[in-house]
Amino acid sequence: MNKLFILSTFFFVISFTSRAQTKEETIAWITEKLQTHAGDWKVEVTKVTPCEISYVKKSKEINSYESREFQFNPSMSVWKKSTSDGFIAAESGAIIKEVTKGSIFSNWNGTKYRSDLYLPKQGVLDIEERFAKALNHLATFCEKKKETF
Repeated sequence: MNKLFILSTFFFVISFTSRAQTKEETIAWITEKLQTHAGDWKVEVTKVTPCEISYVKKSKEINSYESREFQFNPSMSVWKKSTSDGFIAAESGAIIKEVTKGSIFSNWNGTKYRSDLYLPKQGVLDIEERFAKALNHLATFCEKKKETF
């Protein structure tokens, strides 16, 4: 009887302590990773919600005025680690809007749509898998508009 009680208590404690991240915890984690895994860029996160993520990357190089604005809806795709190192891919295709300004390469300036995000590892070997998992989790909180018909 004593062993049964101990085992039951153990499984109850384990099940009670293992829980999914909340929406707020996921937003905070994504925001932190966008800022800390920026490589040679300074990142200003402007919005992270279940239905929209937007941020600006600015070059850290002296005398560089290049900036890149990114905007996308994480719920528009399933996310996964790309085959390219450091990239997270949207299975739905080019849903990430990127606006580049101030590049010394004039053909880089302007708006384009892409299907992947770059997140330098910076010592975290599985950052792509973890970031994709966080995007997929955050997308579950996005309320879809209901169609009349």
